[in-house]
Amino acid sequence: MRGRIPGNPLRTLVSVVVILAVVITVGVVVRHAWQQRGRCGDGVERHGPRDECIGLTDGSYVFAPELADVQGKILAENRRVLAQGKPYVTIAYFEPMTLVENDVTTYTAVRHGLQGAYLSQRRANHTGEWSGETPLIRMLLANPGSQAREWERVVDRILRRGGGADDIVAVAGLGQSLGGTLDATKRLSEHGILMVGSVITADYFSDVDYLARVVPTNTNEVSAIVEHLKIDTKRAMLVQDTNPDDKFALNIGEVFRNIYPRDGRVLVPPVEEYLSADDPTDSFQRMAPEICVANPDVIFFAGRFRDLTRLLEVLARRPCRELTMRIITGDTIVDVAGNEQVRSSLSANIKVEYLHLADHRAWSDSPAFFLDRSTSYFTSAEGDGVFRTEFPDEALDDGLAILAFDAVGTAVSAIREGADFTRLHGQSSVPGASGWISLDSGDPERKAISLLTLSLPPGASEVAIDRKVTSCSGVPFLARTPGDPDPVRCPA
Repeated sequence: MRGRIPGNPLRTLVSVVVILAVVITVGVVVRHAWQQRGRCGDGVERHGPRDECIGLTDGSYVFAPELADVQGKILAENRRVLAQGKPYVTIAYFEPMTLVENDVTTYTAVRHGLQGAYLSQRRANHTGEWSGETPLIRMLLANPGSQAREWERVVDRILRRGGGADDIVAVAGLGQSLGGTLDATKRLSEHGILMVGSVITADYFSDVDYLARVVPTNTNEVSAIVEHLKIDTKRAMLVQDTNPDDKFALNIGEVFRNIYPRDGRVLVPPVEEYLSADDPTDSFQRMAPEICVANPDVIFFAGRFRDLTRLLEVLARRPCRELTMRIITGDTIVDVAGNEQVRSSLSANIKVEYLHLADHRAWSDSPAFFLDRSTSYFTSAEGDGVFRTEFPDEALDDGLAILAFDAVGTAVSAIREGADFTRLHGQSSVPGASGWISLDSGDPERKAISLLTLSLPPGASEVAIDRKVTSCSGVPFLARTPGDPDPVRCPA
């Protein structure tokens, strides 16, 4: 028959089956590869324009090589908790752990925070120091991505609840005072999740229910600074970052504008503004002549450390080198005194003053405000000196391990006190390594902070560093004894 190709019907059927099997297999492989393309590990998936690995892990997925060691220790402690067969609860340590170029933080800073969180978890599970010995603490790591931009996905995972011990009952850390951080805390608050911030200082967070923090608010920071400036300044200039996403910079500048111009002091107009989303060097270069002409007693810098170094570089080349430039700023998450760029700028007749939220050198300088049983976790070479044993090559200079240690410890104490922050005040304050934590509606009362002044005296080759432990009232919180006078309150 014309037009028909002769052949074996059985062979034709087998060929069709083989072809279909290949197609199905290829389809399964392609679909699996497509699914795996967005998956980084259990509970962690790729999201966002930067393709970051976002989500929750018990430490088994490593977000960056720089974090591998400490994540391994957290994973081991989590597995030990599960193997105990004792009652436990789960908390999350929320912190951006995948960073991009020119981020507001560094992997060194993230690593130090995780180290402190691990030490606090270990202390909770091995001692009775954080308000008892039970329940044990399992800790998951929550990564919302650079600048917490993918916070919604992570918060959604935190809120998935099955009614068991693996439900997350508290969140600690929370990163810096950024827009994404604020949005995340508000969403968690709506669901009654306890939260403790380690470095968030912006006043905006004071209105978030179920949130506490172990650091002073921006208002309290600026109050401490202004108390210091009352001694010898009358005229100040403000250099302000206008980035709408940086709640810390916006808020601390606003607070300074409100508090400094009192008792005859003047804020020299106009406010010198820059935008940190761009390279602000050109803005700083245009500011320099204005600063020279105004010749203020002090310049208050409301911005992040990376931009402060750029401003100092520009001022080091200013046309009025004969005039002393006194720069003061709030807290920062880096070791300012150890930064070479900062130290080199001092030779250009510049003085830098800043707040340190957890300066370990204050433990020996002002021991009255710090409990040895907490600080020894970092300083001792034996016994409870776990930091030196576990992380022998790491430094405490930025204070981030100390603050994360206190944040997780405060969360654990609240959990063990009936999931209630309101009990953690006065005589029941948390003995943090950064100072006593007495919570007043979630904000620490008269929290100890260090004011550091860096200068290079004429003819000197070494930078002079002056340290003073202070608070918003001038005197840090101490637990009272019978007969003690009422404490000095912070300025309103």
